[in-house]
Amino acid sequence: MLQWPIAIPSPLVEIFLASHNNLSGKIPQTLFNLNLLGALDLSYNNLSGSIPLCLGNSTDSLSYLKLRQNNLHGRLPLVFTKESSLKMLDLGQNKFAGQLPRSLKNCTMLTYIDVSSNQIYDSYPFWLGNLQYLKVLILRFNRFHGIIKRDSKMDYNFTSLQIIDLSHNHFNGEIPSNYFKSLKSIISLGMQRLTYMEEDKHLSIESAVLYSLNLSNNVLNGIIPPPLGNISMIESFDLSYNRLSGKIPLQLAKLSFLSSLDVSYNSLNGLIPKGPQFNTFGIRSFDGNWGLCGMPLLRKFDSSKISSRIAEVEDSVFGFGWRVVLVGHSFGFATGIWLGLASLHGNICQNLLHK
Repeated sequence: MLQWPIAIPSPLVEIFLASHNNLSGKIPQTLFNLNLLGALDLSYNNLSGSIPLCLGNSTDSLSYLKLRQNNLHGRLPLVFTKESSLKMLDLGQNKFAGQLPRSLKNCTMLTYIDVSSNQIYDSYPFWLGNLQYLKVLILRFNRFHGIIKRDSKMDYNFTSLQIIDLSHNHFNGEIPSNYFKSLKSIISLGMQRLTYMEEDKHLSIESAVLYSLNLSNNVLNGIIPPPLGNISMIESFDLSYNRLSGKIPLQLAKLSFLSSLDVSYNSLNGLIPKGPQFNTFGIRSFDGNWGLCGMPLLRKFDSSKISSRIAEVEDSVFGFGWRVVLVGHSFGFATGIWLGLASLHGNICQNLLHK
């Protein structure tokens, strides 16, 4: 395991790449005194401590900052001025806490933000909506909370955003249909693949699959907004593990590029829409919604497959404590509950299908 201090390059260096080197210790402050530093990648090491306060000395020249998957912690003491050149910020898989630095709104060239898998406690960062070049926003696995909202007073509302991942947080309230209608880039841009590359220095930073919306594992309620069906080029929707209710909008069945859909473990009801893409989705896309009917769920109502799914149902519906109780009671009792629910669900489906 290598440990700082290691040789610090010349003050004239513009790119410093030291990822996947098993480095340990703290990030040396002298590293951020490189006034011409344009790219810094220390990701996938064992670095500890906090980000040096002197990072502000190099923010005007720094375009790419990647500290992913280390053991860095503390608040983010990042101060960016209006002269900042930052295009990519990847701080994922660390132990950062506190709020996102509000000075990020000064980084008008930002295209990529990833702070996933940290302990950031903050509300939805609507104030980043003025970043007109921001294409990727990944906030998953943190402690973001509150209502997802937009700021109608702002000139820009994520006009270039193409990937947004808010999963595994504590967002609540309804999915704001008007907000997603304002994401014009998701609706109108053609199919393409994004490669984050600093062409002049031939530095490949990151690749990302275009058009993904992930709001899973929150406490969102209300209906699935039909305007989501207007995001014509979307490839992936994940709304699983929330408290959504109502029907699956028919508009979603018209999404011809949708290759991945997950609305499982909500409180959705009614018939599952049919369509070229919807007909390819399996039971896992809709599981855990007792009010849903139609294919592919109807294919699963036979007693021969009940035993293989008892454990899953106990976890998702009754919780872990109920599962412990069943250990000391009759397996037939649990099977009876499953059969009863399946029978009731099947009858509702049959009634709907024959209306």
